[in-house]
Amino acid sequence: MLLSLRSLTLSVSFGLYFFLLIGCRSVSGLADFETVLFAEGRPSTTEAVGSVASRQFDFYFLEGNRLKMLGDNGAAALSYMEALKLDSTCAVCYFEVGNLLIRNGEFVDAEKFIFEAVRFSPDNPHYLSLLSRLYFHQEKNELALQSVRYLNRLHPGQPDYLFQQAEIESEMNRYDDVLHTFSTVEKIIGIQEFLSLEKHMVLRQNGDNKAARKELERLIEHYPSESNYLLYLADFYLEMGKSDQAYSLYQEVARDYPSNGQVHFSLANYYFSLGQADNFKSSIFKAFSHPNTPFELKMQRVLPFLMGIEEEDPALTVEDLRSVISGLREMHPFDLQAHILAANFYKHINDNAAAREALQTALYIDENNQEVWQDYLILLFEEETQNQFLSESLRASTLFPDNGLFHYFAGYGFLFQEKRKEALVSFETALPFLSDNASLQAQVYGLMGDLYFQEQQAQKAFRSYEESLKLEQENVVVLNNYAYYLSELDLHLDKAERMISRVIELEGSNPTYLDTYAWVLFKRGQYLDALYFIEQAVANMEEESAVLYEHYGDILFKVGNIEKALEKWNKALELGSDVSSVLEDKIAEQKYLPEIMDYE
Repeated sequence: MLLSLRSLTLSVSFGLYFFLLIGCRSVSGLADFETVLFAEGRPSTTEAVGSVASRQFDFYFLEGNRLKMLGDNGAAALSYMEALKLDSTCAVCYFEVGNLLIRNGEFVDAEKFIFEAVRFSPDNPHYLSLLSRLYFHQEKNELALQSVRYLNRLHPGQPDYLFQQAEIESEMNRYDDVLHTFSTVEKIIGIQEFLSLEKHMVLRQNGDNKAARKELERLIEHYPSESNYLLYLADFYLEMGKSDQAYSLYQEVARDYPSNGQVHFSLANYYFSLGQADNFKSSIFKAFSHPNTPFELKMQRVLPFLMGIEEEDPALTVEDLRSVISGLREMHPFDLQAHILAANFYKHINDNAAAREALQTALYIDENNQEVWQDYLILLFEEETQNQFLSESLRASTLFPDNGLFHYFAGYGFLFQEKRKEALVSFETALPFLSDNASLQAQVYGLMGDLYFQEQQAQKAFRSYEESLKLEQENVVVLNNYAYYLSELDLHLDKAERMISRVIELEGSNPTYLDTYAWVLFKRGQYLDALYFIEQAVANMEEESAVLYEHYGDILFKVGNIEKALEKWNKALELGSDVSSVLEDKIAEQKYLPEIMDYE
């Protein structure tokens, strides 16, 4: 990356050389940009003398070009600077260094170099245009305006540079100047819709509504067959409170130009302003169903209604919008945005089946749209359509092998079907592509830890948990599972207690975490403390858990309450899920028996 010129590894003499080269000048208060440029007179020429110097200049300049193409911006800048030592009049050298500085966001230094490029080549319109934009970017609006006007004097009749001038004049609220500049453009390119509308808006900003109206009338006169221009004038009348004149023009367009669907949107606005709900809805439906209303305009007009759907008395009800969106999809079946819009609407009203169908249609149109795939898979995940979620996640991960999220989804799909080995492969594949999402990486490592332990690969599980905690130190799920599995194997119980203690500090009422804490304390021989926490865990259960009851029985046995321990063990056996392999033996022998685990 290109560094600031102050940090480029130039020779020690560069700072002094550049100071002498650029000089010290004040530009405030000067009215004519040529005076700004040549405040110290026209620059003299100090070109390279002799064939050796000329060859050296060519070498450094061409080397600068080569390094720039390779993306080595710092080295390229150094080469151009060496060329400038041999020919301090090289405008293109200044320009290239300035451009490299702009790429690195060094606008102050860039301005100095582009200024020099203009001084040595004032007739080059690209240099002047860039200098003016640099001034404008740094909010030096007076200089920006002086320089762009100078540009337009040197190169008259160029609309792009005139529009650049109008932009600066507009920013400075010099509306009369903007209008004069637009008029100059109009003499070059003729009366154009976009230009007339710009002038119309400037006139309105300037408070001259009469002239603003005349600008639209002038556009209509020039293009008498363009019905939309009549609508612009009618809409202007409506905004000015002249409803009768607006309505008259709307009726004229609806009568004389039946192919114009946009008039119905304008009529809908008119009826809405009068509070005529039935006429408003009738017009809005006509606009959306009209075959000649541009799709982009329909999308633009429907969005505010969707955003207002939660209002107490919305202009269009949910059923109205359902009808509108259904009509959009029917009239524009191959437009991707129509189906994406429909999916978002259906999700908002909790019609997930319709949303899923809309996203499927969108994927038929464009199978390579990753954002649609993401929304579609999330919807399948939320709907718990497990088989379809897995198959579609695998399809997406095949289409986009570098998208870690889709491999992650596939891993979850395998988890749903208890295919642990396949899930591990998908999660491992996802990790390299999730480097920009630390939270998701942490989650994947945590899931891999769980899976490795279930596959009796404890060391791999613990390494995965460590990687997860490097990314998210207080991930309570990972801390809990890590602590629990350490206690199951009677390993690092002090570490396990530290981790689960932190979990309890963060979420002290969760029965699963309380059970883990009780079990770690149990393994450490702190039976009374364990009893307190297992009782808290059972008290907080929303659904009865066989694991908790078995642990409760184990702890009760250790504190000497064998009768109650048998009661809890039998309760665990009755619930019958996730119990240890020795539970029945505990009951039969009426004593606590540790479960033997064989893990790598």
